[in-house]
Amino acid sequence: MNEKVNAKEDLINMLSEIHNQLEKLETVLDSNFANIREQWKDDYSDQLSRCSNQLHLLETENAFQNVNSQIDEQKERFQRPTSIKLELGF
Repeated sequence: MNEKVNAKEDLINMLSEIHNQLEKLETVLDSNFANIREQWKDDYSDQLSRCSNQLHLLETENAFQNVNSQIDEQKERFQRPTSIKLELGF
């Protein structure tokens, strides 16, 4: 009977030790995953920032080309066509 009590106490001690180890592992994993999540967030934020800058540059370039195109159209509109000189003879 005494052996059964000792076996139960040993089992409880082993399970308590496993529980403590799992709690320590959980805190380490939480810490590591928090660092990884923060790193991923920073990486994606940098990527989005670069994409935003590139998009802004493309929009600016497109606007500049549109302005140049409008200026060219206005020049063509206001240029007088070359006239043909006609001589009238009697």
